Amino acid sequence: MRTSRFIVLTIATAVATSASVASNGLAPANPTGPKPGEGVLCLWALTSVASEVGKHCPGKSDPSFQADLDGSVALMDQYVSANTHIGTEGIAKFKSQQGGVGESPAELCTADKTRLYDSLRAQGAAAIQESVQKVVARPGTPTWGDCF
Repeated sequence: MRTSRFIVLTIATAVATSASVASNGLAPANPTGPKPGEGVLCLWALTSVASEVGKHCPGKSDPSFQADLDGSVALMDQYVSANTHIGTEGIAKFKSQQGGVGESPAELCTADKTRLYDSLRAQGAAAIQESVQKVVARPGTPTWGDCF
């Protein structure tokens, strides 16, 4: 499980770099767009980790940003609930295994995870909310896909 979390955080670093390149107009646009559900799990995991870091790691308290992160996680919780049959227990299990929920501060407040938080915070709540709105606007079975 630790390996999958590391992979998620590695992807997050790449996503943050890609998002920066795309916002500068250097990345080609995907004219057809992603498939319904694509990228939901990735974005859900990353946003959940960032939310947990904001709640539990020293120096990361930002009540306004935290409310935005928590709202984004809740919106993806609802999406997963509506588009799967995993239920409340499955959602809790996913967030425990991939989203940092229940981790000790030693496990949660690592350099990789706090960098993820800092990267998302630097992008701003509006950018995160826009990404979340895009993925939840396409009902379908949630997949890892790419984070956008």
